[in-house]
Amino acid sequence: MKAKNTFFKLVLIVTLFLVVTCNTVITRANSNIGIDYRPGINYVSHLYTLGNLGFDDKEYKDKYSVYLSEEDKNIFLQYKDLLEFGQGKIGKLTAFFFFIPAYADLKTHNEYRDYFTAIVSSMEEKSITKIKKYIPDEYLAFFNENFINEFLKVQKEFNEISGIYLRNVDTYMNEVYPIISKELKNQKDRLNYLIKNNDMISQWENETNYKWEKGDYNYLLFRAGKNGPSFNNLSANLNTCYYKIDEKFLVDMFSHEFGIFLMYDSIIPLVEKYKIKYPDYQNEYTIGRAYWMAFEMLSVFFNIRINERKTNDYYNFKHADPIAFMEIYTKLYEEGITDPKDLYDHGIKEYMKQDGYWNNGVKERYKILEN
Repeated sequence: MKAKNTFFKLVLIVTLFLVVTCNTVITRANSNIGIDYRPGINYVSHLYTLGNLGFDDKEYKDKYSVYLSEEDKNIFLQYKDLLEFGQGKIGKLTAFFFFIPAYADLKTHNEYRDYFTAIVSSMEEKSITKIKKYIPDEYLAFFNENFINEFLKVQKEFNEISGIYLRNVDTYMNEVYPIISKELKNQKDRLNYLIKNNDMISQWENETNYKWEKGDYNYLLFRAGKNGPSFNNLSANLNTCYYKIDEKFLVDMFSHEFGIFLMYDSIIPLVEKYKIKYPDYQNEYTIGRAYWMAFEMLSVFFNIRINERKTNDYYNFKHADPIAFMEIYTKLYEEGITDPKDLYDHGIKEYMKQDGYWNNGVKERYKILEN
């Protein structure tokens, strides 16, 4: 099961108890983590799964593949590179066809028609006024002149893909969603019960000395796409995940994702800085994007400290060289560098030194995780 992507990330678990850990009192958090489901995220993941856009799910396809025509599947295949995302990469049109409609919870032909009309009009006018209601405030900055110009280069493809969403949405909502929503509700209730006593927000605040001030943090369950990117954030406090994952793994990933977004505002400026200083490189055993690997591993590092065990995200991100980063962050922390921002800054430079971890022993460390 892949876990994540960039661009839009976040959300789950209830938290509000006074707990005592290692003789330290952790105060009650003002926000909750919870699990829900909505039609919007389920429609886009339905199309991404049946269209083979980085999501796969044999069981789901066996049941519902008739709900996407061969003609529409061929259109998706033709424009696959514009739509797929995962592991820090994203297509030019991914935001318009996955993240934004999922966040805005679009669920009717008329809603999609108005949305697509607003997109085209806004891009042509080079103004985001007409689309602001569909996009979380924290992501409006992405819609700069360069982003708009890139969209205009693929406007023809956008129009063709839009037709698929318009042709299929009402049938999906009338015939598929009523069936899967029953499964989603059962899972939502079970998971909320599972995490109801988890004080994750307070634990992260206590460990990092960062304060979460963005309200409740929620995860939306989607039914299609067992094998595909999961934990895809739609806003600063809204995340998504496949509905049926191993429970222990799921709770560990909830914690990991919350940590990412607790630290996000502090770390992202450094990510952008080191994206330029340390560009992508080819590597058979890592994803080759040190600036993102270091951030994921920072969340893993604190997740392990909070839970006092190797959490499942450690193994899930084996392509991010966890053995190396845990050694680096542990050493820095023991030297007194405990602020997440400083840990990231020192850690990535240590990893990318000329004789550093990134080009020494990578294969051997990966093989250890494989075993």
